[in-house]
Amino acid sequence: MEKLSPFTPKQEKIVKYKIKAFFNQHYNALGESKTADNKHAIRSVRTFHHHLNTALLVLKRFNVRDIQYFKPKQAKQWLNERKDSVSKRTLQNEKRVLERMLAIKKPGITLTLPSHLPERQWTNRAYSPRSVEKIMARQKPHTRLSTQLCYRSGLRAQELLTLRRLDEQAPSTRRQWRDDLFKGLDGVKYVVNGKGGLLRAVMVPHDLADELERRRLATPKTVIDRGVKLTSYYDLSGGKRFSDAFSKLSKSVLGYSRGAHGLRYDYAQNRMFAVPGGTCEHSLGIVSQELGHFRPSITEHYLNPCQPR
Repeated sequence: MEKLSPFTPKQEKIVKYKIKAFFNQHYNALGESKTADNKHAIRSVRTFHHHLNTALLVLKRFNVRDIQYFKPKQAKQWLNERKDSVSKRTLQNEKRVLERMLAIKKPGITLTLPSHLPERQWTNRAYSPRSVEKIMARQKPHTRLSTQLCYRSGLRAQELLTLRRLDEQAPSTRRQWRDDLFKGLDGVKYVVNGKGGLLRAVMVPHDLADELERRRLATPKTVIDRGVKLTSYYDLSGGKRFSDAFSKLSKSVLGYSRGAHGLRYDYAQNRMFAVPGGTCEHSLGIVSQELGHFRPSITEHYLNPCQPR
């Protein structure tokens, strides 16, 4: 087949339409609980958009204008080209997208990852309390509230845009939640929509909850963040816009940035040593679920080494 020329804007728009139609037809189970019938489908909006974006990058790389013409050898070439520039975890996610692209014509196809992939490098991204104070001193009230919610309640940037009261939204029932979450904390429980569409409870201190309710919108608004459509019930800064502004201000004030996500590291570390009673493993289990992690090994990366109690 003759090599295709690079996409024009019009061609790219058409390719995007075809990609979305493909994943809608074959893999769309957005908002559904996992069942035997949809276990290979996509249930998270975030994951769905990741698939769309990755598929577009791959098709543009090989100048392929329709997924039906994408070939296994091109998928293998993509993985080999990417192995030195992304982490193992990222490449595993991209591999899953490629397998879904190919599986319609080749059911059950499994791609092999290149060997000797770099593991994800974890660093301590927590800020000191004084550093957070310096940043907040330069923020406007609604942005300062967002920073405090991430720092004191462990929210992700996008989760700020999904806050709901507990009487309006319940946590996901597809997970087995501990009954000792937020032990020792005092505040008001809210629910956020996190990674994988997981709805989890978060504890918002009373002073922040009062301010949050003063910023409740009379009419919810629709917000688009990283291609994901969200319904926001509060006048808050959140998502990529908040992350970008936080990083820019951090560099200006401190001379460096660990990102707004670093505030979750602060929550994890502060909370870890504030959980009353129990062992390090007990506290880790609580903090993991409060962050929306169901593998304590993930939360361990957010922490300094546990000290004996």
